[in-house]
Amino acid sequence: SGRSADARAHYNQSRELAEARLATEPANVSARRDLAAAHEKMGVLAQHAYQLQQARDHYTKALEIRQSLTAELSLDNDLSRDLYASHSRLGDLAHVAGEGSTALEHYQAARKIQQALSDSGAPDTVPAHDQVLMLRRLGWASLAVLQMDDARNYLAEALDLAESLAASDTANATWRRDVALIHHSTGFLHLQMGKFAAAEELCGRALAILQQLSDAEPNHAEMQYDVQLEHHWIARAKLAAGNIPGATESTRRQLEILQPLAANNPTSLKFRNELSNALYNLAELRLRDGHYDDTNRLLDQTIAVI
Repeated sequence: SGRSADARAHYNQSRELAEARLATEPANVSARRDLAAAHEKMGVLAQHAYQLQQARDHYTKALEIRQSLTAELSLDNDLSRDLYASHSRLGDLAHVAGEGSTALEHYQAARKIQQALSDSGAPDTVPAHDQVLMLRRLGWASLAVLQMDDARNYLAEALDLAESLAASDTANATWRRDVALIHHSTGFLHLQMGKFAAAEELCGRALAILQQLSDAEPNHAEMQYDVQLEHHWIARAKLAAGNIPGATESTRRQLEILQPLAANNPTSLKFRNELSNALYNLAELRLRDGHYDDTNRLLDQTIAVI
């Protein structure tokens, strides 16, 4: 878009100015920090444009500059936050790319910085919500490399903190959603471990919270999307346990949300793709139950959505 191009030109200019200053003053700390910040911002733009290798290159350069500054200077809170941001972004990028070990390495480094900042006692240095998000990331990354005990421990720590935040401000939808997403993540962990009843129960807890949030804002499409997605995972847990009628019921509930959601947002590719997937899943369930006419009808609907 035009705004992205303008931002890219601006950040590139910032990078060139910092590099020009460093050409004559290679030890200039301010210029080095500016150069790292420019690389980070260019990385964000590249990531949003799905140019993942370019994003990785920019994030890596930002991290290298910040690490060299850390080696030379006393580590202050600002530089610690910058390092935290670099590791977080590289971890997120690795997670998207399916590189679980790399993601875990960066998240662990970011968490170590978080804890050091928190221990420093500086006010508002590490918002509790940021700690919840990092612990969730660590849980997912540990799960990706099959470190199940670590994943469970990270998610349990995240849940304790998230529930404490939600209890302190029951009107805060973001904090309540955090609790729901951690229940979901823990449910997914149990699903991968073959503990299907526990997975269904935990996803059910997530669903109850997400439904409350959606009921409070009935016109919020993304909240409705969250609810239908939890129905999908409950269906997955029921199917894994061999409960085809239960999986069918949950998938039908998912479709009751998705069909009007997609109809009311015709330009949303995400909603349309989710609808086609749900229709196909229901077709498979009906086939397993021997309802061939339903299967054919649902497959026709799936093709029509695509």
